[in-house]
Amino acid sequence: MRMLMIHAAVCLGFAVLFVWSGGTFAAAASRINRLLLDPLDLSDASVRTALIIIFAANILGACALGSEWSSSTVRDGYLVREEYGGTSYTENLEVDVGGEKESVALSVPPRIRTEKEVSALLAAACADLPDIVLGGMPASHVDRDLLLVNKLGDEGITVSWMTGNPSVIDWDGKICRDVTPAGSDVRLSAELSLDGYTRELTMDVTVYPRNLTPAEKLRDDVERAVDAENASSTGDEKLLLPGQIDGRPVSWSMPDSSTGLMILIMGILSSVLFLFSRIQNRGIELDKKRQQLMCDYPNVISYLVLLLNAGMSMRMAFARLASDYRKSLDRGGQAKVGYEVIAYASAEMEKGVSEIDAYMHIGRNTPEIRYKTFSTLLVQNLRKGSRELTGILEREAAEAFEERKKQARIMGEQAGTKLMFPMLLMLGVVLVILMVPAYLSFQ
Repeated sequence: MRMLMIHAAVCLGFAVLFVWSGGTFAAAASRINRLLLDPLDLSDASVRTALIIIFAANILGACALGSEWSSSTVRDGYLVREEYGGTSYTENLEVDVGGEKESVALSVPPRIRTEKEVSALLAAACADLPDIVLGGMPASHVDRDLLLVNKLGDEGITVSWMTGNPSVIDWDGKICRDVTPAGSDVRLSAELSLDGYTRELTMDVTVYPRNLTPAEKLRDDVERAVDAENASSTGDEKLLLPGQIDGRPVSWSMPDSSTGLMILIMGILSSVLFLFSRIQNRGIELDKKRQQLMCDYPNVISYLVLLLNAGMSMRMAFARLASDYRKSLDRGGQAKVGYEVIAYASAEMEKGVSEIDAYMHIGRNTPEIRYKTFSTLLVQNLRKGSRELTGILEREAAEAFEERKKQARIMGEQAGTKLMFPMLLMLGVVLVILMVPAYLSFQ
């Protein structure tokens, strides 16, 4: 009851929160973040996610509590035993005796049959067992393997067998090879057990050679021929295979193995998975390249503006940036995709590509829209001329810096979301570490 009150209190708290804030998780998160959590510098999205998790956990907890309460029989004054042959279990209960409350652990034993019930079940099993064992054959003419079952019915009756002549009927109920055509009498003994009580049953059968199908007869002839071929060489390393059976020529071979086919199928599946992973990785690498291009773009434009203000032409600024970038790489610096774009364009111009074509290649070969805009500005400046190119590039750099800040915030929120699942796993581990010793202490 206390847990139900806790869940109800949490639901009431959320209801008050929704009325106070405007009725949505987003509004509630924004108001809580602004009034209570402002020093923690959390985003509204993070607080909203935390509220949703708490709300969902409370609903699931209430549903679990309701399910346990509806399936419990304690309020009806009894506990359910396990079925016959089951095990005992312990049920933790709270008892209130005249106002004195205490927690108790009751052991609930399984259902146990009376001696009369067990005797009736064993008697019925003894009556049914011969028909099951013989499988429709008369006991006076057994020419097929017997079904010596070890268990009977759903009550858990176990059966153990003994054969009076293992050379005719073995312990598994199979007819042995050298049975006389005239038949051999065998006594089978069965002991049936249930809940500690036993009953014995004996069966007398007359066994004849097995009535073999053509396939079974062929296998039996092969086994006899192999035994005869190796009768005098039982200690040899090699098991000889006969060349003839009953005057008929025999050829031996290994059955076709499916190992090679399985390896081929596994190779095809592996190649498909590899290609799929490469396609997936290509998309991931393209996204990373675009992010790196966006991160490098403000620095590239700012560097070029600085060189233009120093009196260099755009071509000379490209060459200077490419030269400084190569020196940075020689000193062990990190490769940067945005700088690679400028260095490649500078190398094209050094090889004789016209300046306009080199600038156009930047926009064509780079997937990021900012570089396409930059390429268009450079081409228009060469074709029409513009005294405001430096100012335009400065504004472009400022806008790119603001966009990079927004992208950094988005990436930070994505990283927080990705960490949510590992944190939940760690919470589960902590709960297990705390609950298991407490649970074991009550056993």
